[in-house]
Amino acid sequence: MVCAISMFIGFNACKSKNSVMEKGDLSSISTLHNSQNSLDWWGTYTGVVPCADCSGIATRVTLNKDGNYAMVRKYIDKGDAFETKGTFVWNEAGSAVVLTDSKDKTVTNFSVGEGKLTQLDLEGKVISGNLANNYVLAKVDNLLVGKRWRLVELNGKPVSKKDAFLTFDPNSDSVSGNLGCNDFSGTYNLKPGNRIEFSQVVSTLKMCLNMDTENGFKKILDMVDNYNVSENKLSLNRARMAPLARFELEKY
Repeated sequence: MVCAISMFIGFNACKSKNSVMEKGDLSSISTLHNSQNSLDWWGTYTGVVPCADCSGIATRVTLNKDGNYAMVRKYIDKGDAFETKGTFVWNEAGSAVVLTDSKDKTVTNFSVGEGKLTQLDLEGKVISGNLANNYVLAKVDNLLVGKRWRLVELNGKPVSKKDAFLTFDPNSDSVSGNLGCNDFSGTYNLKPGNRIEFSQVVSTLKMCLNMDTENGFKKILDMVDNYNVSENKLSLNRARMAPLARFELEKY
């Protein structure tokens, strides 16, 4: 009888211990698998968020590993730009960051996802409504920016003349280069999922003997909505069609 009682107590003790371990395991998993601990969240994010009395606010947020941040906001059509710096902390769930301006202590909230920041309201809640998707900033792709990409193929045909190229400036969200004869410049906007759009593209007005590459390249800049990039190759695409333009990294 004593043996039976001892076995019963031992069994229940083991069962209790296992239950505690199982709960602990689940707790550990929920703690580890969040944006703070599972994503490469540090870096720069850009996008254009809605504005009540302008075309939009070009927003750039840089999160550093040391808990400091920098944010630049430029009001499109007005030209006004404001930069704030300060520190940020994570919420308890490790899913969002709270940015606090070092000067006036203004607070800005962002949820953190794979390759994106989503601006939240003043209470740290998700913004709803028709413009909700416009509050998303995309992480700057370091494979894309700060490099010189030479045009090698246009609409599936090789480009024989090697003068056409483009480059992305990560500090001003500007794109510039040469269309094959004329220089051009404009702005680009990155969005999550390797989406991209160009705007305000202007070029010089030199007349050249052959304008086929020139005209085709400029037309494509108006059409593309996504890109693919590797260490030394870039393609500009529209939807899931074949690439409209292919580029190779130009080595200096």
